[in-house]
Amino acid sequence: MNKQELQTDMADARNALLTVLRALPEEVILKPYSVGRWSIKDVVAHITAWEDRLLTVAQKVLWGDGRLVEWIRSDAELEAWNERNYRRLRDWSWPEVLRGLALQREETTWNVTFLSEEQLQAAYQVGERVVTVGGLLAGIAEHDREHLPALQMQLESV
Repeated sequence: MNKQELQTDMADARNALLTVLRALPEEVILKPYSVGRWSIKDVVAHITAWEDRLLTVAQKVLWGDGRLVEWIRSDAELEAWNERNYRRLRDWSWPEVLRGLALQREETTWNVTFLSEEQLQAAYQVGERVVTVGGLLAGIAEHDREHLPALQMQLESV
């Protein structure tokens, strides 16, 4: 995926997410246990935290510091990461979560703007696989889309 495709993919995925969020009433967004054990607000905070993580990891790989990344290597490590961030962000208000989502995307977009095509291919070996800066950043759009069906189900039930 080249830089233009990455930028378009990230924008399209985020626009789809925001379209659903704008259509949901706040009482639905704040309702506990609407998406598993999380509220929609919690899911959006999680999306923001994960985008921050992927951008940070991509930057470390780009700068040759991939060895400094705490790579998530199992479902248990992923669940622990999710739980830590849930506890960290659960007290944020809905406006704070939305602001965080917008600011994180602004930072991500700004960083992607200055990457060259060659930098998107910067790679790091993680166990048996190789990750690239571009692949990590593409994961941001993939993650937005991963959570979209659950949010759309909430919209359909309103």
